Amino acid sequence: MTAAHVETTEISDRGDCPFLPAAFSRRVTKFFERYSIRKIRRSFHTVHVDPTSIQTIEKIQQQTQPSIILMNHPSWWDPLTIMLIAGLYLRNRVHCAPMDIVQLRRYRIFRKIGAFGIDPEHPQTPAKMNTYIEEVVAQHPNALLWITPQGQFTDVRDAVNLRPGAAALAAKHTKASVFCVGVEYNYWQDQKAELFLRFQTCNTDDRSTSGWFRAMRQAMSENLDTLSQLVIKRDPSNFLQPLGSGRSRTSRVYDLMLRLRGQEGEIQTRPSSQKRSKK
Repeated sequence: MTAAHVETTEISDRGDCPFLPAAFSRRVTKFFERYSIRKIRRSFHTVHVDPTSIQTIEKIQQQTQPSIILMNHPSWWDPLTIMLIAGLYLRNRVHCAPMDIVQLRRYRIFRKIGAFGIDPEHPQTPAKMNTYIEEVVAQHPNALLWITPQGQFTDVRDAVNLRPGAAALAAKHTKASVFCVGVEYNYWQDQKAELFLRFQTCNTDDRSTSGWFRAMRQAMSENLDTLSQLVIKRDPSNFLQPLGSGRSRTSRVYDLMLRLRGQEGEIQTRPSSQKRSKK
């Protein structure tokens, strides 16, 4: 987004409805992409991506029209996870994402990576969002709109309940494609958590708001259920590891002691009883 656009659109509250536009900077976005990859690499044991996601990722990469990406919202880590995905798979794209205006005014740096501020409870917010997104798409036809349509932090085990805003946007922007990203953070056999991702396309023949609402809820539910089943299996071979496979450890010091004794420091898991019974 150009500086001129930001200057002309940054009106204090855009009338009666509070609204704070983004101030997208490609340089700042690239910095956050690199930072997020490093931060997640240090903080998580590894990142797992369901291999069936690759076809969907390629579709997003090839889009010449806007895309709406729906993501569940389980953790504080979600914004960094979005930047991780952008850095790994969606470089050089313009991103935009709604954020509570109170929080965005506290963390204004997020405007530089595409966050725009809204009041989710204000009745005029959907109209303001739609007008603003039209402005962004007019300048950047293949922009990516990230939305967490659950509207709040939600456990991955909970049923998927959505606010209608994302469905209304999809119904309004008929050229936009819709995709889902399922995210789960879980612990396996390492002291650090694991990050799991799965991507899925969302389609519907009924492109009304209600039709999109049903399709989004179903696609997000299916995507998260499939991802959860893979996580429950605890088998790294079911995933791709774009940041490397990592090693399951107790601690660096204890691992060193084991290696000095000629033993392997990495934690090994026994095969499941079902697998053992076949031998």
